[in-house]
Amino acid sequence: MLNQTRAMKKTHKKLDNQIRQALTIACEEIKDSFDEFSWLTHLVDFNKLPQSLHVSCYFHDQHALLDSMQQQLDNIIRHIIAKHLSDIDVKSFDISKQISFHSDD
Repeated sequence: MLNQTRAMKKTHKKLDNQIRQALTIACEEIKDSFDEFSWLTHLVDFNKLPQSLHVSCYFHDQHALLDSMQQQLDNIIRHIIAKHLSDIDVKSFDISKQISFHSDD
C-alpha cells in the first residue's frame, strides 16, 4: 500500500508540473496579446481532476477587467487556456465554470 501511495504522489506531482507548464505558456501568450492582463493561478484536487481544476485570471485593475469583459476578451482567454490544457490531455474542462476573472485591486 505504501508503494501505491508513493506512486500516486509521483503521478500527481508529474501532472501538477504539466498543468503548471501549460498554464505558464497560456499566461505568457495571454500577456503578449492583452496588455492589461496580469497573471493567473490555479487550484486542483488531483483525485477529482478535471472537475476540480479552477483557473483564476487577474487583470491589472477593475477598469481593465470590465473593459476586457465588455470586449468579450474573456472568451478568447478561456479558449487559450483550454487549448493549452488539452495539449496535456486535460479534457472535460468546463471553461465557463472553471475559469474566473478578477482584478488585482
